[in-house]
Amino acid sequence: MRPPLLVTGQVIFAPVVVGELRKQVREWYHHLPSAVRFPLDSTPLFDSRKSFLRIQYMALHVVLGWPSVLRILENSEGEASTQENETIVVTREYARHCIKSSALLLSVADEQLMARKMGTHFTLYPYGHCVQPC
Repeated sequence: MRPPLLVTGQVIFAPVVVGELRKQVREWYHHLPSAVRFPLDSTPLFDSRKSFLRIQYMALHVVLGWPSVLRILENSEGEASTQENETIVVTREYARHCIKSSALLLSVADEQLMARKMGTHFTLYPYGHCVQPC
């Protein structure tokens, strides 16, 4: 039996929804005008607009992938064997992408923090609370 979609105090992991949102975010990126398109790596940027958008983009990937990280941490070996193999593979891939996005976000965050832009604090503060252990 599947759990209800709205459960108080629990993180719901819906791989189909995460996949669709990631696809839409990639499409958004590919449609950005060249004036604000940013590299998807840690190349230094000297444009605050591009830097801000890159931080937002990376943070969104972390937020989308975080439930998959929690799913992996919560499931024991015995429970994992009863899940569908395809679901396990997708969950691991999303978790891997989340961790890589987290590392990249941390490597480029100093660029925005040095500029002391208010929008950056609204992005990085919740990110820090999202990934810190309880």
